[in-house]
Formats: sequence, C-alpha cells, structure tokens
Amino acid sequence: MRCRGAVVLAGTCDGAMLHPTVLTDVTDTMPLMAEEMFAPVVCLVPCSDFTDAIAAVNGTPFGLSAGIFTRDIDRAFAAARQVTVGLFNINNTSSNRADPMPYGGCSASG
Repeated sequence: MRCRGAVVLAGTCDGAMLHPTVLTDVTDTMPLMAEEMFAPVVCLVPCSDFTDAIAAVNGTPFGLSAGIFTRDIDRAFAAARQVTVGLFNINNTSSNRADPMPYGGCSASG
C-alpha cells in the first residue's frame, strides 16, 4: 500500500491522518520528511554508512530528538556528540522524556 507516495510497511494511512505507521521509499520533499512530524510514524531511510546517517539527521531543519539502537557504545556516544538535536536516546524510545525537566529542540524545533 502507498500513502502519498511512500510505501506503508505497517500501519494505516487515512489521508492526512497517520496511525502508528512504518514507511519506506520516502523522499526529502515529502511533507512527512520536510516538515516536523507529530505522529506515531517511523520513516526508514537507507544510509550507506554511519557518516551518511549522521548527515541525514543533521540535514533537516528540525532537531527535536533522535536516537540510535546499537551494541557499540562508542558509536552511540559518537552519534550523540555529532547530531544536532535537543534530546538524544541510546537504545530507548523517544517517549522517555521527563515533563518536570526543561527540554526542547534545536534549529526549527527550538
């Protein structure tokens, strides 16, 4: 199934309404990649290597949060140092915020 050009691997898309969804075949110009997404959506973006992945994260105008799942703690901390985001998660979901703590994003997410 396709949703506005992206391939839906799991989940559903009802027009502009996205339920918990996993998408692939997304492009930088699609609204879900070019605008800040506030929905339970994951876009799978292939990267050739670690450096390419860091560049992809930093290549957007947004920087609310990011994360990495890895067994390599050195790589995890390297990613945390290199990406420009307000909240960085290592082997955890992005729902681990603490509301009493001040937090925010970088760039257009700040």
